[in-house]
Amino acid sequence: MNRELCKQAVELYGVELQMSLLQEECAELIVAVSHLRRRDYSTQLPLLFEELADVSIMIEQMRVIFGDLHIDNAIERKLIRLRDRIMRKHKEQDDASDSIHQ
Repeated sequence: MNRELCKQAVELYGVELQMSLLQEECAELIVAVSHLRRRDYSTQLPLLFEELADVSIMIEQMRVIFGDLHIDNAIERKLIRLRDRIMRKHKEQDDASDSIHQ
């Protein structure tokens, strides 16, 4: 991601406007996901990619505003929770399989 370009956008437009744009882009992503699920997958997928790109760019701008450390720490916490949920689910499936074979 072009960090310098994102920094220039924040400096030019300001934090409040970029936060509003983040909100807007997230809303557009939600709509794109809804359309993908309800409509023709092949025509909606490119629109989903566009909205994912927009949100990714806005997230990079939020990294400029708030700093990488806070966001990276939150991501790490979330990934640990995801790993733990996956491990629990595998254990549940293994336990269910074991009880069927007994």
